[in-house]
Amino acid sequence: LRRARLCHGHLGGELAAALYQRMLAAGWIERHEQRIEVTVKGAQHLAGLGIFTQALASPLVCDCFDWSQQQPHLGGALGAGLLQLFMQSNWINALNDSLTLLVSDTGLVEITRLAASHGH
Repeated sequence: LRRARLCHGHLGGELAAALYQRMLAAGWIERHEQRIEVTVKGAQHLAGLGIFTQALASPLVCDCFDWSQQQPHLGGALGAGLLQLFMQSNWINALNDSLTLLVSDTGLVEITRLAASHGH
């Protein structure tokens, strides 16, 4: 359950916390005190994945802290959109309506590759 699970309709767990950190480092999202914004660069990359941030509801992104992680992961509409994308791609499968999510080997590679610094 620590690696990946459903958290209020988005991806929680270590996988999600790591993705959040990578998106910050890659400049896809920026933190401004109490809120987080998706940058132009982030919006372009996400559009490439089929997630159009302009079309999403707000809050687009929020820090979601949960019991297992001291680090935040992506909540809000973007978090939900990413989870849907991962599930449609069969990178992640839910276990019979439980909160546990199974991450496929391909999914782990692809999600880990998201927002990874290209060639740095």
